[in-house]
Amino acid sequence: MDPLLAVRIRQRYGITAVEYAAMLLDQHNLCAVCEKLRPLHVDHCHITGKVRGLVCRPCNTGMGMFNDDADRLLAAAEYITYHKDMMD
Repeated sequence: MDPLLAVRIRQRYGITAVEYAAMLLDQHNLCAVCEKLRPLHVDHCHITGKVRGLVCRPCNTGMGMFNDDADRLLAAAEYITYHKDMMD
């Protein structure tokens, strides 16, 4: 890991390069949400600041657009599932 990136991650999220590497290994270098092999970003709770895992930009952006509200995300998933036949 780039030393400057390691410092930024430590300052911003409170985790070390070793902890970041362990998360990468645990997740098999895959996004924690979509499980795709993409560049990963540290995902954290905006209320507590606690790190949740590593996610790709599209998943991180999607969760952020829903303000990390699980109920809204589930409702959106149900909405898409309900209207899935329109996509075929």
